[in-house]
Amino acid sequence: MKNLFLLFLAGVSLLACRSKSDSVAASETISMALPSELPADFVAFYQKFHTDSLYQMGHIIWPLLGQTSVQVDSTHSEKQPTQWLKENWRMHRAVDFSKGDFLQEWTPMSETLLIERIRTTGANYVLERRFAKSGDEWELIYYADMQEM
Repeated sequence: MKNLFLLFLAGVSLLACRSKSDSVAASETISMALPSELPADFVAFYQKFHTDSLYQMGHIIWPLLGQTSVQVDSTHSEKQPTQWLKENWRMHRAVDFSKGDFLQEWTPMSETLLIERIRTTGANYVLERRFAKSGDEWELIYYADMQEM
């Protein structure tokens, strides 16, 4: 199980290290992956959030609350509350859902609060992000990194 998790993390790392031309192509994938029920201004925010690093950093509530998975021993990890900091933040990039490795789920809690879950298809891992609209701006308000369910 540990090897599967490490393999998965390696794959996610590779997705984060793409060239700018890959990011442009991925933004088109995002556009097609987002459900039509999501607010139009959120769709525009979501695309820009994943292609513009300065925009992303400016649309996160710091310190960002969330959870992280901490390795307890060679076969077990546990979820722990955390605060993500600007200094340690790894940019979130677009995920190509058309390859079938990941599934994206949306839970609208209200017109101004959306929960996104990205699951692996071959294993029991999920990450969660929560976005909220404050005034006219959408922001990332919560992030739980990839964790076993």
